[in-house]
Amino acid sequence: MLRRAFLAGLTVFPLAGCDPKTADKVAAGVDFAAAMLDITKRHGGRIGVSAIDAGSGGRLSVSSQERFGMMSVFKWILAAAVLARVDKGELKLDQVVRFGRKDLVGWSPVTEKKVKDGKITVGELCAATVSKSDNAAANLLLPLVGGPEGLTKWIRSLGDGVTRVDRKEPEMNNVAEGDPRDTTTPEAMTQLLQIVFTGAALEAASIKQLREWMVATSTGDKRIRAGVPSGWTVADKTGTANGAVNDVAVIWPKSEMTEGPIFLSIFTVGGTLEPEAKEQVVADIARLVCDVFA
Repeated sequence: MLRRAFLAGLTVFPLAGCDPKTADKVAAGVDFAAAMLDITKRHGGRIGVSAIDAGSGGRLSVSSQERFGMMSVFKWILAAAVLARVDKGELKLDQVVRFGRKDLVGWSPVTEKKVKDGKITVGELCAATVSKSDNAAANLLLPLVGGPEGLTKWIRSLGDGVTRVDRKEPEMNNVAEGDPRDTTTPEAMTQLLQIVFTGAALEAASIKQLREWMVATSTGDKRIRAGVPSGWTVADKTGTANGAVNDVAVIWPKSEMTEGPIFLSIFTVGGTLEPEAKEQVVADIARLVCDVFA
């Protein structure tokens, strides 16, 4: 049953013409499904994967319509929503936000160093939120986009009817099985990455800025980045809490923009492995995806 579910949820390159290259891709897709079955057994929990190769239109998915807690993955969306307001002239990246010690929460490595100044710019908050996953920075940005409700409304405006943000940090990390709050699906997240990075939501300068923040992410070295071939560029955002080890990314092969990037979302929760081993699971999945799309 499990193997059939993986195969049913797997989409690879179309079979039209059945040329050798296409046949190789289909064979790679079947290998991907078999490998994912093994990885899921090793992990022992739930895994959801969605990948789109923009160059070929190829897709891969496993449990891609199941809901998973986003954890800090939502922070790249928050930064994108801020940039959307910058594009409209409603915010400026050099705009100053005042804050104090009362605003600090757990894991705020950037803002806790800036708290003595009592102020920080919107751009600095975005960089801290995405690149360092600073929780206080995310909470300070949320009011600028209308809070969790306003951020969800912006997500809906892009055609995503699934992804939702309901709380701030750290409360949003408490996602029980069956609780839809602060969740997404791998499929919705991958499509959202594609929408934002292909120019449907942001101006070119803002896409470039978001890419820079995500490329500078310091929390994902052992996840998707560890499974991507040397020389490829990865812009990602991780999420980690309460047994969840997530990573979503835009991946540019060495050829850069010639054939388009790969959009990839990997969500995992539960299981019996240690955190480091769960990160290896994410890396192994990323490696499989790159092998199929290479």
